[in-house]
Amino acid sequence: MDDLNCMGNEADVAECNFIGWGQHNCGHAEDVMLFCINGSTATTESYWRHTSTETSTPIATTYNYWWYTTYWWYYTSKGYSLDNAITSSCTSSGWYIQVDMYRLRQMYPNARESDIYLGENSCTGYSNGYTLVFQHGIRDCLTSETITQNAIVYRNRLYYATHDPQHPFIIRAYNWTLEVECDVLRNETASSHISHNTIGPLDSGHVQGTSHYNITMRFYSDPNFQYEIPGNPLHVTVGSDVYVKAYTDAADWGIKMIVHSCYTKPDPYASDSLKYYIIRDGCEADVNTHYISQSTHETKFMFRDFEYTSNHEGLYLYCDATFCENSNYSYQCQQSCNPRGKREADSRPKLTETVQEKIIHTRK
Repeated sequence: MDDLNCMGNEADVAECNFIGWGQHNCGHAEDVMLFCINGSTATTESYWRHTSTETSTPIATTYNYWWYTTYWWYYTSKGYSLDNAITSSCTSSGWYIQVDMYRLRQMYPNARESDIYLGENSCTGYSNGYTLVFQHGIRDCLTSETITQNAIVYRNRLYYATHDPQHPFIIRAYNWTLEVECDVLRNETASSHISHNTIGPLDSGHVQGTSHYNITMRFYSDPNFQYEIPGNPLHVTVGSDVYVKAYTDAADWGIKMIVHSCYTKPDPYASDSLKYYIIRDGCEADVNTHYISQSTHETKFMFRDFEYTSNHEGLYLYCDATFCENSNYSYQCQQSCNPRGKREADSRPKLTETVQEKIIHTRK
């Protein structure tokens, strides 16, 4: 669009006067990006790295809407790298990689979405506006897996290939490859946490993400686990039986979850001396606590609610779970009672996560 002339009461930018779609006499000093917002202030994020001053100016005010336009000088691909265009995140079950095709085409004007794939040619992405999105299982698309003492590391590569126009199953050249990595961290809390970092030159690079296995606890008032106790925090009568289902939604069936300890505290900042274990090292540590069932990704148990003399309002319940490979039968990776006195040294990798829930007491 060029020679745009808006009065300020248009519902769509296409209602403004201009010389016609695809018609322009622009030089690159006239490049523009338009932001439409509701309000009186706005901040804008540049797609470019600048060496000159950026301006942001309201060009119309009607019905309390401000239109902000930001002007940039034009820069060639020499000022870009893949970290401007590609971000990666992950969960314990899948990749989530985004390629900003608008930015990528500043470096590779002829880039086609069909030429970019993850690991193998069949693992393509889908378009979401100007973004090419890759969502695949964490072990799919030729992903490699390495188990270390601190993390389960998944690695793959994102490829931009040039295919033969007549025979698309033939790759003529690679424009770039980008290594992507997902680290499922060990000895961290089970709260969802994903970070990403993008680095690398134009022809190759590396993108890394970190993740955790997620643990969820649900609470029920009956042994058949049909009547869930609503609310967050929960409201429970002191002395009542509470049925707990702890599970992970990880899709990796090569990993098993062992709920080995559950304990309470009167508040999150209470000293460890006030920890009261209802399950410890896979053993029922409280007379009113019992395992009901255990499987690779789910554990069910019950306990009878109680209160601390120092806090009549409620308590916090914590459960620690260890994630192991199914083939690992060390004591930490067996769903059985393992008192501390029976423990042996074991250096094989394992992952420990913690989940918590607040319970507020009610009176009969």
